Amino acid sequence: MRQSRCAAILAALGLLAACAPVEGSTTTPNNGSGLPPELVFCRTQIDRLTTSDIQLRTAQNLGTGRVFDRTGRECSVRVHPDNNRLVFVRERTPGTRTTRELVISSIDGTVADTQVTSNAVQDDTPSWSPTGDRFVFATSRNGDSQLYTAAADGQNQQLFQSAPAGTDDRDPDWSRSTDRIVFARRDPGTGLRRLMLINGDGTGLVPLTTGSPATVGDTETGDRDPAFSPDGSRVLDRKSTRLNSSHLVISYAVFCLKKK
Repeated sequence: MRQSRCAAILAALGLLAACAPVEGSTTTPNNGSGLPPELVFCRTQIDRLTTSDIQLRTAQNLGTGRVFDRTGRECSVRVHPDNNRLVFVRERTPGTRTTRELVISSIDGTVADTQVTSNAVQDDTPSWSPTGDRFVFATSRNGDSQLYTAAADGQNQQLFQSAPAGTDDRDPDWSRSTDRIVFARRDPGTGLRRLMLINGDGTGLVPLTTGSPATVGDTETGDRDPAFSPDGSRVLDRKSTRLNSSHLVISYAVFCLKKK
């Protein structure tokens, strides 16, 4: 028994020795340098909540790249189907949502920054269409938050989905697989915010969730921030039952997302 235990210890020491670097050798860590980005996201540092920037990473979270520095707080970035162009929100005055404007740019810098909205209301949460010829976004330019669409260059902005006065529509996500849009709606009659589904051409509006009681405003409670799965069959959203308290929920959307 003692001999077998000693043999095991010696084998372990030999393995450690084999893993140790050879004297005089150097190793280069894999930091993702030169690899194409697979993840694009907005990052805010915990000690600098009034600023954020757009970061680039590989799927293994390698790399330190970012889309060129800008003035203002950036959020809600979305990548075009060509994997290069971007649309995102820039909050010109950090912490003031009514200064949020939409900006078009690109990962490689070939598309110059172009601010495509300019007003004193909140323009927010853009999402590209499956073909990239349009994007949908939420705006409060007519009082209530409503869904609008714009051409890929930001021109031809128009109302996408009308609703009764007092209705609040926001947080759209456009599925590339099914050409459907999921968004969050607060019904002024019931006071509930629930998820809705609609075709990319504006037809076939149906509810996806029963909803939760909602307070008024962009920080309100209820069903919020939906996002499609890659195949468009499921939706992940944030259900907030009270301010500063929320959890994630997966909703199955197959029943109303049958492909044409």
